[in-house]
Formats: sequence, C-alpha cells, structure tokens
Amino acid sequence: MNEVTNRFINAIERLILDGKDKSERQIVLKLGMRQAQLSDAKRGSINVPKKYIDALQKEYFVNSTYIHTGEGDFYLPDNSDTEVEPTIRYAEKRGLPFYGIDFQTGVQLVISKQIQPSFYIDYLAFNDCDFYVNNNSSAMLPTVAIGDKIALKKVSNWKDNLKSGLIYGVITNNDENYLCRVKTGSNSDFVLMFDNSAEQPIELNTSDIRAVYRVKGGIKEYV
Repeated sequence: MNEVTNRFINAIERLILDGKDKSERQIVLKLGMRQAQLSDAKRGSINVPKKYIDALQKEYFVNSTYIHTGEGDFYLPDNSDTEVEPTIRYAEKRGLPFYGIDFQTGVQLVISKQIQPSFYIDYLAFNDCDFYVNNNSSAMLPTVAIGDKIALKKVSNWKDNLKSGLIYGVITNNDENYLCRVKTGSNSDFVLMFDNSAEQPIELNTSDIRAVYRVKGGIKEYV
C-alpha cells in the first residue's frame, strides 16, 4: 500500500471519529466508490484513484494536498471544525437561488423558469448544486423535516447513476414528485423507498420519470 492510499484510508476512519459521517459505508457511497474498491485498497491490491481523493475534499473538506503529500492541515482551513454558515443574500446573486415553493407541488415551475428566486443562499457545502426549494412532505421524516430548504443537483444519465443510500428528488411526467431513496425493481423499473415507516414503497416505470435530482442536503428551520 502506498502512502497516499494509506492516508486516504486513515482519513475515512478519522471522519467517522470526528462525527462527519456515521459509517464507512456512507462515506464510500458519497464518494462514488464501491465497498470492494476500498477493501482492495486496504489489502494493498490497488491504489486509490485521484478522483476519490478529490471527492473526499469536495464532500468532507479534507485537504487533498494532505492526502497526496502528508503536508498541511487535514481539513481545509475554513472548515477545520465547522462548516461555513449559510448566508441569505437578497440583493447579491451569489450562491444558489432559493425558490419559495414546495418540491412536491411546484418544482416544475423552477425547471421551466416560470418563477424568480426569492433570494440566494450562499453555503459552501452546497454551492455545487442547482437550486433550493422547500420541503413540505413528511415522507422522509426524520431525515428531511417539513420546512427544510433542500439543495438539489440534477443527475445526468440518471438511469445508470443512481446510488442506494442517497436521497433523490424524483420528478415524474404526471407532476407527482417524490423525495425518496431509490433501488432497482423488477424489469429495470425503480422502487421509491421512504424513511417514514408510514409510507409504502412505490414502483415507477422509468418512462414515467422526467428527471432526477440528488438531494445533497438541507438547511433546517428552527422555531
């Protein structure tokens, strides 16, 4: 095992110890890796490709220079202990647009550019997404709360790029939209799974789906 791969593996263990994520499996999913690849790296069978080191920096603010060279701080300077606080900007178009509508009932208005943003949210962790909207559904409780402002990023070639364990916004042709997790069903259809145990899974034909967005995270409302 080379030193870069060793630091990468140690970084995953440190992220869990620091409370940045719950498990090795969750981290691997977010990096776009397969668990088998990480296992091979631990055995010294392969070296970790650069794209996963870049993903570690993008997702968790782990300094890629540190992984490559062992020099510098483990976390990027502005994110060593806490993430940058979200900033709402009314006059300045900096960050991502927030549209004051509900994902389930109004996201088509955003996609078709029929409404203007209410303001912009500048938050480093989610600035690579496309936009924010409200969530008014209980389907993903307790993970996604009613009132959360969710950050959405469009998934290209979604039929081949959906990962189990992540949360998605599925936009259908008949305007019935869902926040859910996704797994492959029968005949290459998709089964929509919900964190709220009161919700039943839904099987959708791929022809019924117009677009899929990853829900990268959310900003919670506190009262």
